[in-house]
Amino acid sequence: MGERKSERTYQGRSAPDCSIAFWDKVDKSDNGCWLWIAAKNEHGYGCFRYRNVLYKAHRVAWEQVNGTIQNDKFVLHRCDNPSCVNPLHLFLGTQLDNMRDMLNKGRNPRSIKTHCKRGHPYDGENLIRRYDGGRDCRLCSDMHKKSWAEKRRQRASQNNATL
Repeated sequence: MGERKSERTYQGRSAPDCSIAFWDKVDKSDNGCWLWIAAKNEHGYGCFRYRNVLYKAHRVAWEQVNGTIQNDKFVLHRCDNPSCVNPLHLFLGTQLDNMRDMLNKGRNPRSIKTHCKRGHPYDGENLIRRYDGGRDCRLCSDMHKKSWAEKRRQRASQNNATL
């Protein structure tokens, strides 16, 4: 069975050489962002169809100016505007860079939560910062550890009783 290529690699193809057709769909506004004015996906990223293949507009813009993108690279926005295709606002990064960029710009939906699912606040001594940028509630973590330790003690006592 054939391997399915990632959407990021354009199904194994580089962005098309379609300069005129592409740049005609761009509004070079005054604030520096060049906005894609044609079709967009549900996240606001421009979509460019050329010869019946769908491309992400910001990736096509990057390749038109800078050349081919390696398969493991993402095209990220400095301006945080998904419809912007200005090559000066774009840069290459890895998946990890993309996630860090999202966290740094406050776009992680979980980062706007102020309380855990049990209602404890995510602040001060109650906040645990994870290595991956996530947050945990110290009170809930402590309750979980105590519960787990109690279950372990009960299993151990049951095992000792059956011996």
